Amino acid sequence: MPREVVKSDVAAISVPARLPPFWRKNTSLWFAQFEAAVAASKIGDEQKFSLVVPLLGCDEIEQIGEIILDPTATGKYSTLKNRLASMYQESDHRQLQKLLSGVELGDSKNCYEKCVNLAGSYSQMKRYR
Repeated sequence: MPREVVKSDVAAISVPARLPPFWRKNTSLWFAQFEAAVAASKIGDEQKFSLVVPLLGCDEIEQIGEIILDPTATGKYSTLKNRLASMYQESDHRQLQKLLSGVELGDSKNCYEKCVNLAGSYSQMKRYR
């Protein structure tokens, strides 16, 4: 068996082991991490979809049920990704409110980092509009 085939088989087997559980608090960061984990495998849309679904919890599955149950759909991964992002991503207004009010900052030692992260997320979203 050629060495190249063995390497690709091992890579395909090890991909699911490297995938983190779904993180609804920051879907864009989770999808970036997911896509980095599968990038070397060069898998397609359908395979990505098949890898993401088992990582989702019951709440997410209920919200995207029609995507899972429609076997004829094309672009399932992109549709899934966009739906999850829209479900859990806070509005620009809410992020700005949190930044200005400090509601989630509390007395944490990482207050500055949270401010920077919130401000960065807000400015990135504005840049893409």
